[in-house]
Amino acid sequence: MLQLFDSFGAKGRIYLAHEGINAQFQVPASQRAQLQAAIEAVPEFQGGVLNIEHPDHALESVYRPLPSASQLAQDPRFLAHPACSNKQRERLLRRLARPAAFDKLQVKLRPHLVASPGIAHEQLEQLEIKHESEARLSPEQWNAALEQPGAVVVDVRNYYEGAIGRFENSTQLDTDSYHETMRVMQQHVLHDKPADQPILLYCTGGVRCTKVAAYLKQVHGFTNVKQLDGGIIRYAMYAKEHPHFQSKYRGAFECSGWLAGWHGSCSSL
Repeated sequence: MLQLFDSFGAKGRIYLAHEGINAQFQVPASQRAQLQAAIEAVPEFQGGVLNIEHPDHALESVYRPLPSASQLAQDPRFLAHPACSNKQRERLLRRLARPAAFDKLQVKLRPHLVASPGIAHEQLEQLEIKHESEARLSPEQWNAALEQPGAVVVDVRNYYEGAIGRFENSTQLDTDSYHETMRVMQQHVLHDKPADQPILLYCTGGVRCTKVAAYLKQVHGFTNVKQLDGGIIRYAMYAKEHPHFQSKYRGAFECSGWLAGWHGSCSSL
């Protein structure tokens, strides 16, 4: 994997785990098509999600870009948010101030693609990550599902991601990191909901949603859990490609790979 991405001059991070692959990267625009073809030829990525952006398909015309470090530093929502620690503020501001998203290529082996300390170890080990096509909604299906009476729409991203953009009427978990997601959902969102409660999940690219969906179904027994396929990134691409599509997302979204050149993310879950 390291050799594949490095041969195209890619920089970013690639996580490998027994449950799948997750990568966020940037690559020179001249290498975009070749790298995309190479990724699609890897057997482990078959049936996975490949989200891409390149100069001819810029998403900034669909959603306003992420605020700069100087703009965010003056934003009272960011400064006063109860879930925002000084360390978190400083880390995010440093990241936004960088001229590029990544300065090197890393490939790491992990027990899990996203850490979930809010789940008991035995529950975490027993989770089976499945690619259930019927539970993954296209942008059109997602918009229709948002109109479903009684549906609980949950943003499983962190507080600062939700502060700069979100779907209308979605529940914000206001977490500082993904580590808190399962606990907050259980205690404050789903603790009094019936097993057949319609639940709609969304995140940036779909990885966090896939893990949360498995947790809700297999640990808590919820039977009607759907997610936005490919996350906000794919939703934005669809809106760009279909001018008459009525986007229900409001604001910007944070994706740490999209600052210069051609960027993308890919996952196989």
